[in-house]
Amino acid sequence: MQDLKRQTIKDIMVKEVIAVKISDSALYVLEVFNEHHVSSVPVLNEDGDAVLGFIGERVLLKTLGERLIACKSDLPEIADFMTKETLVIKEEDPITQVLPLFSEYGVKTALVVDENEHLTGIITRRELLRSIEDCAHHEHGVKQTRRMPVRITEKYRERANLSLAI
Repeated sequence: MQDLKRQTIKDIMVKEVIAVKISDSALYVLEVFNEHHVSSVPVLNEDGDAVLGFIGERVLLKTLGERLIACKSDLPEIADFMTKETLVIKEEDPITQVLPLFSEYGVKTALVVDENEHLTGIITRRELLRSIEDCAHHEHGVKQTRRMPVRITEKYRERANLSLAI
C-alpha cells in the first residue's frame, strides 16, 4: 500500500458506478438505491456521456416521503429534485487534497472525472476512511484491533438501564 501522501483518487475510487439518466423516474431511482445498496447516484444525460447532477438518499427520502405522506400519486421529474451542484474531483488529485474538501463541504460522495471531464468513478467517505486505515496499519505500524463492536440488545439495555429515543 502506498503512503497516503502519494495516493491519488484513482487509486481508491469506486470504478463501477451505478448511475441513472435524466429521463428515469423518481421511483426507478428508489428501486436502484434498494436493489444495488447505494446511497447516491450520478444523473447522466440521455446519451450517458455528461453528468447533469446527483441524487443522494436524503433528498430522495425527503422528496418521495413528502409526496407519499401528502397522498400525491404524481412523482416529480428527476430534474426537479436532483442536486446540480456537487463536488467533482479529478482522478489524479491527491487524497490529501481531497480529504479536507469532504469535511469543509460536508459531502459524503464526490464524482470523479478524467482530464476530459468524463465520469470515471465516485469516491465516498468510506473509501477515504479505508485508505486512512490502511495507512495507519501499513505505514505507521498501528496494530489492527480485533474486538467485536458492542451490539445493543434488549438485554443490554435492561442491564445498562438505557433508553433509546425514537
